[in-house]
Amino acid sequence: MKKTTLVGIVLLSGCIIIPVTHAMASEKDPEQQGKEAYVQNVFSTMADDEKVLQMPSGGFLSGEATVIKADGTTIEYNSETDPGAMTVAEAKEALQIQLESGTLPTE
Repeated sequence: MKKTTLVGIVLLSGCIIIPVTHAMASEKDPEQQGKEAYVQNVFSTMADDEKVLQMPSGGFLSGEATVIKADGTTIEYNSETDPGAMTVAEAKEALQIQLESGTLPTE
């Protein structure tokens, strides 16, 4: 009886472990998954055809903004009219490349 139970447990555990091992071997690199999730999260509320403007500090602007510097000068940003603006789809690609190369701009 004990021998039959032991053989059954070994066979059952083998059936459970083998598919899990196969699934784990076919997954993507966890670091790459994290980068892709980060890129998707940055633009999660935006459509791929919306326009964004990458800011000097590395973030992305959708819409208009005015920056007033300490000396009183102002800089106007507009993602719809700026020649440097890109679509969200293009920004996703650019951000993915920056993440992979380690060249994210920071302030």
